[in-house]
Amino acid sequence: MSSTPSDSEKLAGFAENLIDGLAEHVPGWVERSLRERLGEPDADIGELEPDIREALERVSALLRTDIDQQSANPLAVIRTLVGPMTRYLGQRSIADVPRDPDAQRLFAEDRFDLTPGAFSDIHPDLHVVGLSWGAAKAHVHLQRRRAEGMLT
Repeated sequence: MSSTPSDSEKLAGFAENLIDGLAEHVPGWVERSLRERLGEPDADIGELEPDIREALERVSALLRTDIDQQSANPLAVIRTLVGPMTRYLGQRSIADVPRDPDAQRLFAEDRFDLTPGAFSDIHPDLHVVGLSWGAAKAHVHLQRRRAEGMLT
């Protein structure tokens, strides 16, 4: 007899896919972003590896937490890397980049326009993975609220 995975189990699968995708692509995004702004294809960014590792551990823990207990979203956790990336560039006297007014308002400390607006800004392969996780999370959330009588 085969069993069909529950919606929560499916959500957990989407979360694991997102964890794996972020682990695969975030280090490359950090490297590409910094090297692009430095204009140095061989710049050493190894000093940021602990920050990357910590962010990935935090996002993994977040995505493995029940959705009703999540206090952030995974993209917000990845965005915490912008601080160390900004310090890294600032120490190398890189000029600030022009940013549109909305970016300035939303991410005032991001002098180098590093903040990803979506998972696809980190890597195109994360677009569907991120959307799938988000849709599954929304579905489970709505089902729970309906079961509680909070939605009709």
